[in-house]
Amino acid sequence: MTHPVAVRRVVGVFAVLIAVLVGSCGATSTSPTGSVEWTKNLREFENGYFARNLSFAVQQGRHEYEADP
Repeated sequence: MTHPVAVRRVVGVFAVLIAVLVGSCGATSTSPTGSVEWTKNLREFENGYFARNLSFAVQQGRHEYEADP
């Protein structure tokens, strides 16, 4: 069963579009690790979350939040 030319063309254009989008992911980033402000805010959030959820923090390998017996 053959497809009409229009369907083949749409599929081809779609494939090229996907390839371009996948190939350009992250290409516009100025810093691969993110901004300093974002990293600071992320660390503050993580520390606050782990301080409120001690067992989760320990499961994530943050043993500084482990309760001393």
